Amino acid sequence: PALRTPDGTILIESLVITEYIADQFPEAHLLSSDAIERAQLRLFIELFKTRFIPNIYNVLKSANEKEGKQSKQALLDGIRDIGKELDIQWSRKSGKGGPFWNGDKWGYVEIVTSSFIGNLVPLKHYCAFTVPDTEEFASFNHWHKAIEAAPEFVKVRPDDKLLIDSYEKYVGTGSK
Repeated sequence: PALRTPDGTILIESLVITEYIADQFPEAHLLSSDAIERAQLRLFIELFKTRFIPNIYNVLKSANEKEGKQSKQALLDGIRDIGKELDIQWSRKSGKGGPFWNGDKWGYVEIVTSSFIGNLVPLKHYCAFTVPDTEEFASFNHWHKAIEAAPEFVKVRPDDKLLIDSYEKYVGTGSK
């Protein structure tokens, strides 16, 4: 994505654009003014970016059954770690017990992660991958379900068929 600011500056990258918008509209409270909370948020997004996003594609691209199992396990390990971080955040005053990063309020974290959460749809279709409904993954599943039900997500969520069709090009022989 790209955004041209009123002064003509062009910003690229979704994280940069989202932070710019959060700074331009502080009344929306997308980002905390507390430096520690902002740092914790950035660490969570880095965890999500490194443990969830690439593993989605690794599962889809799997060339054989062994590679597919390894990729699925790496994704599950990342999802488990994301859930642990959500638990930590929800125990903080700013997390207020969830289900979103900022308690019951859709915010910055959900804005930058929700489109990737939708990538679980093609994984289920092509690779029979679902996040287990167990205590180990309860926090992630709680957050994931809250994102999918949020009006902010429902308004912009692509159709499942569109997601599935658009990800077909990534599917390896071990995923089919």
